[in-house]
Amino acid sequence: MFTLLACNKNKESESTPNKAAGSESTDKLTNVYVSSYPLYYFANRIGGDRIDLHFPMKSSNNVANWKAQPDSIFAMQNADLIFISGAGFENWLMNVSLPSNILVNTSKNYNDKLLSGGKIFTHSHGKGGEHEHTAKARTTWLDIQLAIKQAEVVANELSIKAPSNKNYFEANFKGLKQELESLDQQFKEVVAKNPNVKVVFSHPEYQYFQAAYKIDGESLHWEPSQKLTSKMVHDIEHLQKTNSIKYIIWEDEPLTDSKIALEKMGVKSVVISPILSMPTNVDFMEQLNNNLASLKNVYKTP
Repeated sequence: MFTLLACNKNKESESTPNKAAGSESTDKLTNVYVSSYPLYYFANRIGGDRIDLHFPMKSSNNVANWKAQPDSIFAMQNADLIFISGAGFENWLMNVSLPSNILVNTSKNYNDKLLSGGKIFTHSHGKGGEHEHTAKARTTWLDIQLAIKQAEVVANELSIKAPSNKNYFEANFKGLKQELESLDQQFKEVVAKNPNVKVVFSHPEYQYFQAAYKIDGESLHWEPSQKLTSKMVHDIEHLQKTNSIKYIIWEDEPLTDSKIALEKMGVKSVVISPILSMPTNVDFMEQLNNNLASLKNVYKTP
């Protein structure tokens, strides 16, 4: 069905005519699509009221595993631009045909910085012994410098499609970039104050975060809604013995019982969101600030 829809696509004009010099632009890109919440935030900050922005996965609790529906695909096939995160984030693209001339991979300018995967710690005294799995590294925006590069791609592509709004887009990107650079520096300073702290991550979603801010930590494969099992307790005990961990970083608030049990073991729970889905009651920048506050609790000076 998706292939058939692609064949029937009738795309609108590739660009918007320039207005007369000095006049107020009324150009508007009516169909700009994004595939992740960070891109939604960037496009909204940069494009403002000069674009009609669409985020089909907005209500999904797991954007990376979103299942594409025919009506959404048809709408995207008739878009002006579609911004994707790349780095393996959009699994649904494997089963969908979209026009290459409107599909923009926002990680295209830093392929050399993409991480192939991260280690997930597992521990066993069975026949297999201790072993590890690998997972795709997809949350590129947790390295704020990479997030800036993604936002820059958004600004540039919008300017190409609606050149009479170029100054507007560039000014909005400049303000966003300054805010992100300030936060990036703060993250680096927090970790640098106490760089020997070792943590464990509940899930392998923090590879770029770890690399960017030099955070020493193993990754488990736990869910916040998961009850603590004897196997999980055993893994923590092993990590305490080998790595002296005192903090576990969760994607979301864990169960109260799990949190209490871990605290009794000497391991405090901290939430640092990978911002995979649209946050509740906060935006991207506010969530980054919340993450920074959590990190300060981990790296506070002894």
